[in-house]
Amino acid sequence: MTMINKINDPWERIDSCDLREVEKELNVKLPDSIKKFYLANNGGEPERYIFIEDECEYMLNIIYPLIVKNDEYVSVVKVYKNTRDVLPDWFIPMGDDGGDGLYGFSMKENERGAIYYWCADYDYGETVDDYLIYLGESIEVLLEKMIEE
Repeated sequence: MTMINKINDPWERIDSCDLREVEKELNVKLPDSIKKFYLANNGGEPERYIFIEDECEYMLNIIYPLIVKNDEYVSVVKVYKNTRDVLPDWFIPMGDDGGDGLYGFSMKENERGAIYYWCADYDYGETVDDYLIYLGESIEVLLEKMIEE
């Protein structure tokens, strides 16, 4: 997969066996666009990291590795497991903005692989889905639309 937006400092490469392991561990079938992205780049820092949508500016600080051999580091698997009691089942976190905001991909049947931003500025008891903002149909679309600061 060739990306126009370079991903810097990726973690160690993964293969199709790692993808199957993650799918089994999370009990999901990953969207094809997510599989392609992670086979090419196991996370990292996008060179262009600002996304503007509806006059709002979003910063993608880091894309988590899907899985890492050293459990000390954050990964999609680890963050997914740690946020299950807060986030909807269909949202799988895959990155953050350097603060409390998370980027993730959808597992909804009609939009598998679509990218959302979750703003953590909600209060207990509020509907979490109200704080999820649709950003694009795929990780490729999001990365290609990003700009430098």
